[in-house]
Amino acid sequence: EFQKSNSVREDLDAYKFGSHSAYSLESIKIEETNTCVEWHLTYDYSRPIGGGGYTSRSEGKRLMLTEVGQESCIDNTKIPPYKFFYKGLNNGSYYLPNRLTKAIDHWGFYNDKEGNNFSDELNIPETNQALFGNKGYLNHGKSDRNTDPEWVDVGIMEKIIYPTGGVSEFVFEPNSFSGTETVVD
Repeated sequence: EFQKSNSVREDLDAYKFGSHSAYSLESIKIEETNTCVEWHLTYDYSRPIGGGGYTSRSEGKRLMLTEVGQESCIDNTKIPPYKFFYKGLNNGSYYLPNRLTKAIDHWGFYNDKEGNNFSDELNIPETNQALFGNKGYLNHGKSDRNTDPEWVDVGIMEKIIYPTGGVSEFVFEPNSFSGTETVVD
């Protein structure tokens, strides 16, 4: 049995579908003959980093799973929860880029190039396209889509603490590529 939260999701409140709203999953209950287990999910919302004009709207928030706890439905026995931690925690709050930011690298990870948000150009690096018949070039985009090692892993899970007290820590390695660039005139 799946139980939704009583509260509408703050990160999706601008996206209502008619009379339907988005809700987070609050719990999952699994019942069998002599067993009943309920999993409780705990969330938090991130706060926005960077401007981009979205700081007070739902685009400036992200729902983040912080704990999953298990409880017996029969005798209410609880075990300690799984706890999840993400890169970007500061003074007890998570700070993540706005969901609609253009400050992203070639792979879609945040790069802190907030100047990309204030351009009406396509969110692509500066590109010159040769016009047919050798009639000059058409320019597209002015975005800086280069990866910034200081920001590329913001919001990525960095640690899980298990009910047994064990810990898994994750080290993120950014994308890379090698090869040649071909320019066609």
